[in-house]
Amino acid sequence: MKLLQDFIAPYVRVIERNGQVDLAAHHGTAFFIDSDGTFVTARHVVESCAADVNKYGGIPAIVMRKPNDDQARYCGKISAVNFADDPFDVAVGRVTLPSRACFMFVEDVKAWLWEDVYTAGYPETAVHRNAGAFTVDARGQKGHILRTIKSGHVLLEPHPAVIEISFPITMGMSGAPLVMRNILGADGTPIPCFALLGVCVANATSRLVDFSYSEVKDGGNELTETTTRIEEYGIAHDIRPLADWQPACLSGVTLKAAIIPSA
Repeated sequence: MKLLQDFIAPYVRVIERNGQVDLAAHHGTAFFIDSDGTFVTARHVVESCAADVNKYGGIPAIVMRKPNDDQARYCGKISAVNFADDPFDVAVGRVTLPSRACFMFVEDVKAWLWEDVYTAGYPETAVHRNAGAFTVDARGQKGHILRTIKSGHVLLEPHPAVIEISFPITMGMSGAPLVMRNILGADGTPIPCFALLGVCVANATSRLVDFSYSEVKDGGNELTETTTRIEEYGIAHDIRPLADWQPACLSGVTLKAAIIPSA
């Protein structure tokens, strides 16, 4: 039986001392897309970990569950990583260990307003530190699509195709997969894995202010701020426009073809 931790895992900096591997810092979430150690995450997760390694030493890695052994975990050392072209915040990489996957690339899925979407990852608030060591627990999120935004449309900063979702992407959840469940295949039966829509990359916050007006003696109006509300929502970069991307670490295989659920 597949468990979520089989294919969604923490992206971390580790330090090797005397044959012992210690977790040194948690940077985000990654997810495996095949049985050969190929993973996807957010570009800024990889860059953050690389900067941490340059400053403090160690190596980037993914904490993986050992196949056929639900109790054992091991360190998947990053052997290669490539970034999608700007403005995508998406990275594809490899570890030199077997993995498990549970995603399908479904280009024609109807990802519309109000459709239910899901993610899971390893937020900073689920990190437990004790005596210099730490463990990271997975946390799941469920919500719906608020809107989809075409590349370069509406938002002020350069961006690819974006999916806005009703829950925030908190620190440590960057790089997690955005999926839909119970999608029907061509034969009308549910596909036995998750339909992959995108990569969770950011949490957006809007400050909404309500105003009231009061008259002043000169006949004008005085604007008075009365109420402030904070609105949070998540941002995922739509992975479907990257269907034909051929990262060097995939040796000529497109991203679409590389996403293969394992048995």
